[in-house]
This record gives sequence, C-alpha cells and structure tokens, in this order.
Amino acid sequence: MKSLAPFLAVIIFSGNLFAAIISANDSLRNDKQRKLKIALDYSSDNTFKGRRDTTNTPLISPNIKYTGRSGLFAQAALFDVPGKKRKTKVFDELDLGVGKNFDISEKWDASVAYSHYFYDSKVARIKSSVQNDFNASLNYDWDILYNQLVADVNMGAPKSKKGKTVSRRSLDYSLTLVSMHDFDIKLNENNKLTISPEADILFGTQNFLTSYKGKTDLAYAQFQKQASAFNLTAYIFYINVSWKVKKLTASISPYYTIPENMPQGESSKPYFVMSGSIYYTFKSKPKAR
Repeated sequence: MKSLAPFLAVIIFSGNLFAAIISANDSLRNDKQRKLKIALDYSSDNTFKGRRDTTNTPLISPNIKYTGRSGLFAQAALFDVPGKKRKTKVFDELDLGVGKNFDISEKWDASVAYSHYFYDSKVARIKSSVQNDFNASLNYDWDILYNQLVADVNMGAPKSKKGKTVSRRSLDYSLTLVSMHDFDIKLNENNKLTISPEADILFGTQNFLTSYKGKTDLAYAQFQKQASAFNLTAYIFYINVSWKVKKLTASISPYYTIPENMPQGESSKPYFVMSGSIYYTFKSKPKAR
C-alpha cells in the first residue's frame, strides 16, 4: 500500500482542483450538474465476467471519475493486491476509460464507453489477458424495476513464448441483462440509506480463459471450442447497501455467482465475494434558468 500513497495524494489534490474548476465555471449549455467522484474500492476476490482467479486475490482500487454536463465522462483506476510484489513498484493494473451518458426520454437512457487496461508484467490475473473493452448499454426505468441491457466487446493481446506467438489476439462478446430496484430510507435531510437488490444474467464467449489458463495449443482444442461458444455464462445476485451523508457515501456489495457452461475441467461451484467502496462526490451547482 505504500506504493499507492503518491497516487492517493494526487487524487486528493485533483479533487480539490476540479472542485475549484467546477465552482468557477458554470456556463455550459444544459442544466445538468458536473460531478467528480473520488473513491477507494475493495474486493475480497478478483472476478471477471462471472469467472474468478485460480487463487483468492483481494484487490484495493483508488479511482476517480469526472462527468460533464453533456454526459461525457473520463475515469481512471489503479489496482493493488495487498502484499503482492510487482516489477514496476508502481501499480498492478491501471484502467483508463472515456464515454458518454445519454438521456433519451423520461424512461430511457443509454451509455457508450471505451476502456484500456495496463498491467505490470508480473500480473497474471484472470482479466490480464484483456486490454481493450468497448461497452454500450440501453436502460429502462419501469418504476418497479430498472433494467439494463449491456453489450461488451473485449480484446486481448497475443501471447508469446520463447519469441514465438502461441495464441492470437483474443476476442470476446458478451451481453448482460441487469435488473435492480432501489429502496431509499431517508434518515434526515443529509442522511440516506439505500438498499438495492440486483440480479444479473450473463451471456458471452470466454476466449480470455484460454490465455489465462495457458490452454492455447492443440492439446486443448475441446477447451478452446467450449470457450469460444456464445452461451449463458453466469447468474450473479447482489445486495448493494449504501449510506450517504451529504457528499460522502460508504457502500457494501456482497454478491453470489453461479457459473454456467464452464469449459472442460473448470469448476462450476458457486462462490461468494464481498466488495465495498467509500467515495466523495463533488457537484457543481445546477445552472440557473
């Protein structure tokens, strides 16, 4: 965690700088608020697309996200495995992303985003075979439920061994159907508790597993065939609980995953992960009409 101290300092400084910019400049064309979110996240295990690492891998992630009034956003996140040695002594993983949120109507909204992932050379987590993510979602508010249909395209780098390419660039497609509902409990004017049960159904290919598991040669043809098929891959059930006091929010999100259609030899045993976050949100004042 000592290696993260400079980045946390930069994030805190950036937060104060952006807050000053937000307060000083309030002249964009629409009346949405600009936001800067500074967060520290934790997860008891590393997972990706309903799959988990071979060994239990807890993660700590300081991150920052800025959203403009137009819906454009940019975000960055660092990932650190406590006690894990790395080659660069700077980060295990750095994620950078940009995107845009769209308000289509009172009930419909959508988003598009692109993220690129950088890894320390010693990182061998399940996600480390993926370098690029293209993401789009279409969302509808039924009042009783809030549904999202999320589409992802993930691309990974080719793998080399002793100067020879042993696997081509991986390419995966996935669809996720998200259903959730918020139950708000207002404790006072500046104090709110929100409980959000959520259920996700995941479909997709799993070519990233062939690189992660090292099963890229002809001996694993059956594994590769199963991983490349577009199938139901997991059910995930969340209980998201957040406590907001003014601009500071703390949340916990335990979730339970039931894997489906695992490639040959992989465990389909369900697993439980505890995640949490604490974050502070700077907001501009709504534009006067």
